Amino acid sequence: MTAFDCVRQQVVYNLYITYNVVYQATVTTETATETYVGLATNFKEQYRNHKTSFRNAQKRNETELSKHIWKLKDYKNAFQIQWKVLNNVNRI
Repeated sequence: MTAFDCVRQQVVYNLYITYNVVYQATVTTETATETYVGLATNFKEQYRNHKTSFRNAQKRNETELSKHIWKLKDYKNAFQIQWKVLNNVNRI
């Protein structure tokens, strides 16, 4: 495992335990960058659902993000996804 992998796992871990957040997923290819923003009451569950929709073709239309990922996969375009918490949201 490289230092980069350790940092990436730590970032995902920090996101994984966050509740009531606005998050951002940035998808980067060789030629373009797309940004998707979402709201999650439980990011751990939302992240898991996103990952499932990227692997399971039956869930390819679950979200706009999964539609984009599957389009990239269909055209065999390499991509990376970077996750980021933009803001914590307080419950009313």
